[in-house]
Amino acid sequence: MRFTDLLIGLSGVKITGNLAIDVNSLQHDSRKCCRGCVFFAIEGIRQSGTVYIGEAIDAGASVIVTSSDYTDESVVVVRTKKVRKAMSVMAANYYGRPDRELLTIAVTGTNGKTSISHYTAQLFNFSGVSCAIIGTLGGYLADRRYSCSLTTPDPIDFFAMLRAMADDGARAVVFEASAHALYFDKLHAAKIDVGVFSNLTRDHLDFFKDMDSYAQAKRKLFAEKAPSQSVINADDEYSAFFMQAAPSVVTYGMENPSDTFALDLKADENGLSFIMNLQDNVFEVTTKVGGLFNAYNIMAAATVCAVCGIEPHKVARGICHLKPVCGRFECYCFGDSIAVIDYAHTPDGLQRLLDSAATLGKSSVICVCGCGGDRDKGKRAVMGRIMSHCSDIAVFTSDNPRGENPIKIIDDMLCGADGKATLVSIPDRKSAIEFAMKTARQAVVVIAGKGAEDYMEHDGIKTPFSDRLIVQNLVGMFG
Repeated sequence: MRFTDLLIGLSGVKITGNLAIDVNSLQHDSRKCCRGCVFFAIEGIRQSGTVYIGEAIDAGASVIVTSSDYTDESVVVVRTKKVRKAMSVMAANYYGRPDRELLTIAVTGTNGKTSISHYTAQLFNFSGVSCAIIGTLGGYLADRRYSCSLTTPDPIDFFAMLRAMADDGARAVVFEASAHALYFDKLHAAKIDVGVFSNLTRDHLDFFKDMDSYAQAKRKLFAEKAPSQSVINADDEYSAFFMQAAPSVVTYGMENPSDTFALDLKADENGLSFIMNLQDNVFEVTTKVGGLFNAYNIMAAATVCAVCGIEPHKVARGICHLKPVCGRFECYCFGDSIAVIDYAHTPDGLQRLLDSAATLGKSSVICVCGCGGDRDKGKRAVMGRIMSHCSDIAVFTSDNPRGENPIKIIDDMLCGADGKATLVSIPDRKSAIEFAMKTARQAVVVIAGKGAEDYMEHDGIKTPFSDRLIVQNLVGMFG
């Protein structure tokens, strides 16, 4: 590609060197640089990418994009105060603006992003519109899988994936817009047709420090990206804050006046049933998807479909065919009990998860949960308190302790455990799950925090670990 073609729509830059060159790849990792590539020297949290410019040039980089005063007559140097934004624009151009060939839906919020994304894609596909997904569980289009290691990929990977999905026949794509991605302008150049806000509760305060900063990062999806349609959870306490920034708002909820709302919500071991008013179209719906909180996620997905022009009766039929999302309120029956695996790793998520577990018709709830290391320490005691008040047996265990002592993390959680539950500390997560399932009698065993994750991270090493595989093996043993 001609280098000058990458500059379309790029502003606030100063360029030196020979612009009449071709480039053949984009990189922000100097170890992956090759002859003819563009290297983005990103300002990182711990280290500046400028220290790797020499390594990139030695590997053959022809263009350097930097915020520094670096000069080198042998290469093209693009100077900008916003390297990350420049990377997004140049990546979009390099891959031929695939976002403009797709209906694009971005979902942000603390909890529910993955479920809303997957339910939206399922409803689109059920209605005959090929819809791809990018998020925590990876990139998907029907049976195709695309490499994806982050909830919201970096711009180069993001636009490369959109290009592949569009070429493979996708007509729409729904993707998770994480707070970090919005903060770091990963989606700066992306066209967004529909923005979705699910909820905002405590998370990532190790990075954002306070809820206001966290909320402002999420709000950028609406304030800066200005989607054509905005779908907002009217019941969330931050809804007004997001509506003020969002153009063309459509709402969903159950407690406040909303364009889409649910009545007569019922939940049991078979799933959910409720009456849904989808923008004045009323349907009785049933679904195998469980968890009271998933009624909100389903309403969000249904509302997205409606604003995108899918006929309401097709949406209602599609809800009845929804499949549970891997690692999200994923239920396994064993003996006279039920194991529920879920990704809930925030106080609000855990509270809603345990509230939903109480609807499954068993006599007790056993909760297995831990907190991640090197992350927001302030939520640990809060989650310990929720476990002790909303379960009969609270089993405290490990969940990606990273660089911390897992026993210290558990102690932090136990500081808040002032409820009625019997408290058990088992740092080894596999042993904790085994204990809970072997102890269960007419119980719901809630295994929270990891969901579909397939690793445990400790001391910089990720080792294979899966709650799902452990539970499946135990279910097989119990018959």
